[in-house]
Amino acid sequence: ASMLQFKAGVQWGKTVGSPATGSRNFVTAADFALMRGLIGGRASVTNAVKMQIDDIYNSGKLSGSAEQKLLNNIEEYFILYISILFLACRINQEKILL
Repeated sequence: ASMLQFKAGVQWGKTVGSPATGSRNFVTAADFALMRGLIGGRASVTNAVKMQIDDIYNSGKLSGSAEQKLLNNIEEYFILYISILFLACRINQEKILL
């Protein structure tokens, strides 16, 4: 049983716990959304986030300025997160090429 637990732990670390796997899953999820037409055209990421915020915070009972401030913060964090992911991918790619 302990050998199976060790094997499961190693496999978990290589898949679920791996930053490379997380970033790859994030990017490919966006690719699927783009290919299906869920982003672009009449749909946008900002509108999708706004709909989620409305659902979370009692169907849009936030005042306009508070909601806009929250959306701006989410957008800034999203841009920062994407920048970090691309930087990590670039560093990993350079290590592989060396």
